[in-house]
Amino acid sequence: MTPEREADVRLHTLRAASVAALLVVSAAATAGEPPAKPRPDFSGKWVLDQARTRLQPGFPGGIASGVVRIAHREPSFAFRRAFTRGGESELVAFTLTTDGKEVAGSESGMPTRSTLAWDGDALVYLLVYAAPRGEARNTVRYTLEDGGRTLVARESFKGPRLSYENVWVFAKAE
Repeated sequence: MTPEREADVRLHTLRAASVAALLVVSAAATAGEPPAKPRPDFSGKWVLDQARTRLQPGFPGGIASGVVRIAHREPSFAFRRAFTRGGESELVAFTLTTDGKEVAGSESGMPTRSTLAWDGDALVYLLVYAAPRGEARNTVRYTLEDGGRTLVARESFKGPRLSYENVWVFAKAE
């Protein structure tokens, strides 16, 4: 073998060894990290489970039925809730992204700010009202339970005239 050919073989061997060492170091660095877990998908039709729902005493009751429909295609989250109370339908709907971006709006003539952001496997919705007597904040923490068959919404409302904590439970219908 010529001296030039020997030099080429040594250089090729050195490069191959360097690449192999880099791969070993990279594998060792990521070996302890679990693979990224996919985020829960909240999509579906959810029916209010009144037996498992816990409303704080004093919260306006009389809810005859409730249905929530969610279209969740990360990062888009479209929410529509219809409750029937006293023969009347109450609708709430919003579409937000799960990145925590604040969106300005209004509800019942009051300016609002809302966000939706991940906290682990939970989605946390925050709606802030600029009420005449001071700021009111409604925080709802959405989680999936029972292998994704149950939607739980833990609600905390704090306002200048009213405060309450509720746990809404919905069973997956679709």
